[in-house]
Amino acid sequence: MSEIIDSLQACLLFSEVDRGYLTSIEARLKTIQLEAGDRVYKAGGQVPGLFVIVQGAVRLNLAFLEAYNPFVTIVKAGKFFGDHYIFDDKPSLAEATCVEPTTLTLLNTELFFKVFREQPSVSQRLARSLALSCRNMSHVYGLDMTQGVEARLAKLIRHLHHIQNIPSDSDAPLIINYSHNELADMIGLTRTAISKPLRKWKEKGWIEIQNREIRVQDLSALSQFIT
Repeated sequence: MSEIIDSLQACLLFSEVDRGYLTSIEARLKTIQLEAGDRVYKAGGQVPGLFVIVQGAVRLNLAFLEAYNPFVTIVKAGKFFGDHYIFDDKPSLAEATCVEPTTLTLLNTELFFKVFREQPSVSQRLARSLALSCRNMSHVYGLDMTQGVEARLAKLIRHLHHIQNIPSDSDAPLIINYSHNELADMIGLTRTAISKPLRKWKEKGWIEIQNREIRVQDLSALSQFIT
């Protein structure tokens, strides 16, 4: 009896999938063995697909500012993660790190989309899971509403600086290739809300704006808004 198939059927996402179907894709599944402290993927990196935890636990967190390391969640055996990044080609805004010895099963993006198309139970359960994540994030945004727009936007820019792996002593500007709408969506605001601080920072010479591109010339100046 295949342990890898057992682990998938123990995961709620795949619990209604016929065992014969899972067996037919078994050769395309990848098993990954990691130790405590090992990183599954980093912030700013591409997530290769959907991970199912066979045993162990993985912490998902933002971990991008000193003294500001917001806890997101710990995912344990029988759960899955990586699903947020399957449907677009954007880099991860979080990092995934093992908190104990962990065994993972990876369905790469191509394989997952095959299962997603062919198994209605998987797509339905994933939709419910993503809806719950949206609900939880709405709660998080509500808690963060006490902070001003400038503080939230400055934190996001610092995070984007982190995931681009630019040395802190580098004179190279941070180049942000996200639209204003995309930046606003990341922190639960509107384009109109972030336009004012962006104009203000541009006038001060801290940033330059050209079409979809924002060049951050003075990252330290923005740090004053982060508490």
